[in-house]
Amino acid sequence: MTNIRDQCSWVHRNDRRRRPKRPPTSCAWPWRAARNLKALGTGKLPVVQSALVLGGGLAGMTTALALGDQGFAVHLCEKEAVLGGQLRKIHYTLEGSDVVGFLAELIARVQSHPKITLHLQTKPVQITGHVGNFKTRVDEAGKEQTLSHGVIVPGGGRFGTTNRAVPERQAPRRADPAPTRRETGHEGEIPASPHRGEAADVRVGG
Repeated sequence: MTNIRDQCSWVHRNDRRRRPKRPPTSCAWPWRAARNLKALGTGKLPVVQSALVLGGGLAGMTTALALGDQGFAVHLCEKEAVLGGQLRKIHYTLEGSDVVGFLAELIARVQSHPKITLHLQTKPVQITGHVGNFKTRVDEAGKEQTLSHGVIVPGGGRFGTTNRAVPERQAPRRADPAPTRRETGHEGEIPASPHRGEAADVRVGG
């Protein structure tokens, strides 16, 4: 590589006689070297056409269905005995949507999908390999087995032993366990903003 600015223009900025002669000389040796270069060898590595999705909540099930509908085999791992995750603790939305019915339909689609293999009460023990060819040893209800897959997709589940990860629904209480009347504007507790940890601007009862 030749850097005309650093090796020519700046070095000979005060020498008008040598400045126009240096660039051709500086460019000559890279051209000669380039004539002898050889292309790097290329190869192909096999890719396991399956995915491991960690977490059987809303995000995990949606991801598994999206991959399965595209024709990929999916191993869906959930540490609990049932699917649903945090969505099981929500019964309706502000718009009045039927969350319970939506969850039941979603679980039925996952359980009946031919491309999805469901692993309940399962936690990953060890992950080895590389992109395109992973092998994950999992503990499924006390029995260990090894799953082969090409990609790993964290589906929002919390696996492992760390206590630092806090579900979003618990974040308000952790950030502000007892809001005062001045903060909430009324008697009783109002959840704080899950992203800012501040008291929500909510008025109940007029």
